[in-house]
Amino acid sequence: MNALKPPYVIKVVNTANLVPDVKEMVHDFSSAIARTRARRLARVGEDVSVRFEIEN
Repeated sequence: MNALKPPYVIKVVNTANLVPDVKEMVHDFSSAIARTRARRLARVGEDVSVRFEIEN
Protein backbone atom coordinates (compact mmCIF):
# COMPACT_ATOMS: atom_id res chain seq x y z
CA MET A 1 0.00 0.00 0.00
CA ASN A 2 2.85 2.40 0.69
CA ALA A 3 3.80 2.22 -2.99
CA LEU A 4 0.43 3.60 -4.06
CA LYS A 5 -0.02 7.34 -4.28
CA PRO A 6 -3.31 9.23 -3.90
CA PRO A 7 -5.92 9.67 -5.13
CA TYR A 8 -7.29 6.37 -3.93
CA VAL A 9 -10.51 4.88 -5.26
CA ILE A 10 -12.18 1.99 -3.47
CA LYS A 11 -15.05 0.54 -5.47
CA VAL A 12 -17.43 -2.10 -4.12
CA VAL A 13 -19.63 -3.53 -6.87
CA ASN A 14 -22.56 -5.94 -7.10
CA THR A 15 -23.91 -5.01 -3.69
CA ALA A 16 -27.61 -5.46 -4.48
CA ASN A 17 -27.76 -9.05 -3.24
CA LEU A 18 -25.50 -8.75 -0.22
CA VAL A 19 -26.94 -9.77 3.11
CA PRO A 20 -27.84 -6.80 5.33
CA ASP A 21 -24.94 -7.39 7.74
CA VAL A 22 -22.41 -7.18 4.91
CA LYS A 23 -24.06 -4.06 3.47
CA GLU A 24 -23.85 -2.47 6.91
CA MET A 25 -20.17 -3.41 7.17
CA VAL A 26 -19.44 -1.78 3.78
CA HIS A 27 -21.19 1.42 4.88
CA ASP A 28 -19.37 1.34 8.23
CA PHE A 29 -16.06 1.05 6.38
CA SER A 30 -16.99 4.05 4.24
CA SER A 31 -17.78 6.05 7.38
CA ALA A 32 -14.51 4.98 9.00
CA ILE A 33 -12.58 6.28 5.99
CA ALA A 34 -14.36 9.64 6.23
CA ARG A 35 -13.63 9.90 9.98
CA THR A 36 -9.98 9.00 9.47
CA ARG A 37 -9.60 11.62 6.74
CA ALA A 38 -11.14 14.25 9.01
CA ARG A 39 -8.83 13.33 11.91
CA ARG A 40 -5.77 13.49 9.66
CA LEU A 41 -6.84 16.87 8.31
CA ALA A 42 -7.28 18.20 11.85
CA ARG A 43 -4.02 16.66 13.08
CA VAL A 44 -1.59 17.49 10.28
CA GLY A 45 -3.54 19.91 8.07
CA GLU A 46 -3.42 17.55 5.11
CA ASP A 47 -6.21 15.62 3.43
CA VAL A 48 -5.77 12.41 1.47
CA SER A 49 -7.93 12.03 -1.59
CA VAL A 50 -9.97 8.86 -1.12
CA ARG A 51 -13.19 8.06 -2.95
CA PHE A 52 -15.35 5.16 -1.80
CA GLU A 53 -17.95 4.01 -4.33
CA ILE A 54 -20.75 1.55 -3.66
CA GLU A 55 -22.54 0.17 -6.72
CA ASN A 56 -25.47 -2.19 -6.96
